[in-house]
Amino acid sequence: MTALLSQVGLAKESTYGTAVTPSRFFEFTSEGLKPAVARLESKGIRAGARAFRNDRSQPVPKGAAGSLEFEVPTKGFAFWLEHLLGGTVTTSAVVDANYTHTAQIGSLYGKGLTAQVGRPFNPSETVQPFTMSGGKVTSWSLSIERDGFLMCSVELDFGTHTTATALATATYPSGFLQFPWASAGISIGGTGVCVTKFEIKVDNGLQTDNYMICNSTTKHEPKEAGKRKIEWSAECEFADLTQANRVLSTTRAGMHAPIVATFLGSEAHGGTTLPQLLVTLPAARFDDGLPEVKGEDPLMLSLSGIGTDDGTATTALQVAYRTTDATP
Repeated sequence: MTALLSQVGLAKESTYGTAVTPSRFFEFTSEGLKPAVARLESKGIRAGARAFRNDRSQPVPKGAAGSLEFEVPTKGFAFWLEHLLGGTVTTSAVVDANYTHTAQIGSLYGKGLTAQVGRPFNPSETVQPFTMSGGKVTSWSLSIERDGFLMCSVELDFGTHTTATALATATYPSGFLQFPWASAGISIGGTGVCVTKFEIKVDNGLQTDNYMICNSTTKHEPKEAGKRKIEWSAECEFADLTQANRVLSTTRAGMHAPIVATFLGSEAHGGTTLPQLLVTLPAARFDDGLPEVKGEDPLMLSLSGIGTDDGTATTALQVAYRTTDATP
């Protein structure tokens, strides 16, 4: 049966690993959330045995993992902020019926998700739920290209999975839209730069193989086992040496500049204020992006680098989401 009957729902867990009923549903473009069951096999040698015996292996549940990709909506996305960046999401006072929910790099401890994917049988049209708990965002990205919408891709890791939980009823925010490329803007060092594509990728540095010998194969909560790896990339015209000089700079100050990406919705949901997603890298480092001639096309710069903390900012990355949702 067609995949058009599929659904994805999530919920924040009060206690990591304790499943709750999905309450937030998102339109999505693709998903690859798969349960995993490992096979523990004996290495014992038995006289005359030249093939592996069927009673010498043991199935071991290993949770679930996979990806989810979706167009960033103008309502509901604040749900993700604490799971992407960690810490506590702060909410500003209402302005013109809009709230701004802001997240910075912080602790991911205790940030658990339950996710449920509904996949339809073929041809019966019965939707089978796959429910996973103890979820963590291990890595994620925000990206936009010319002629497209702002996209979010997340890699998720879960402690447990089941097919026995009932399918939750999908409900979606009313009247939400997306963030189109025509309403996006990128500034570098305080100056607007025209680009054909832009992306931020973050690896949360989680230890996902946190299994213990304690009468259970259930994974313990993944812990942070390294610094966040924040990568950015942008493609722009080779209009002058401004960006190339940042790559070539022999000083610390010269190879860093703030990057601010502003994404606006096309319609206001409350008053006249447009929805907005604002991504700030206060000290982006420029590592690559010098021009190369590979044909007759006009030269472009494929800029890339990492996000760093400048020592005075409170974070190496901040995401602020303006929407009519009162709570994340």
